[in-house]
Amino acid sequence: MVLGLVALPLGTPAAITSTSSTSPRSAIGSAPGAPDAEGAGPQAISPSTLLATLSDPVAAGRLGQRYLDEHPQQQDVNRLVDPLLAALNAQQRPVPTDRIGLQQALTALIQHEYVTSATLLSVDGWLLAPSEVRLYALAALAPES
Repeated sequence: MVLGLVALPLGTPAAITSTSSTSPRSAIGSAPGAPDAEGAGPQAISPSTLLATLSDPVAAGRLGQRYLDEHPQQQDVNRLVDPLLAALNAQQRPVPTDRIGLQQALTALIQHEYVTSATLLSVDGWLLAPSEVRLYALAALAPES
């Protein structure tokens, strides 16, 4: 499952010998930016709204930090949020802005990426969808509350 989005077998271990105690099957909510005119960019959704979809932002942040350690050029909120919103917008128009609707849209996007993406990313022994990794990396960059 996508760190809590839905109870589906997403976040597949890349190796059985993973030493991680953080499972991506435990972190995005419990729920199973549309342009105004043609050609406009994705709807603005704040990073905090995206992070509100996570049921376990600490676990997500741990995996996200492992990704950022290997990809320091991604340690920028806009480099994570912009492609995530573009992918959401391409998958569903309009992109919901309420937490439950956004959780469902993220779930659908990440499921779609598992099926269609040519590139799953290996993070701490887990194969994750690109949007999933971006969301977790965003959690790693979030200030502690």
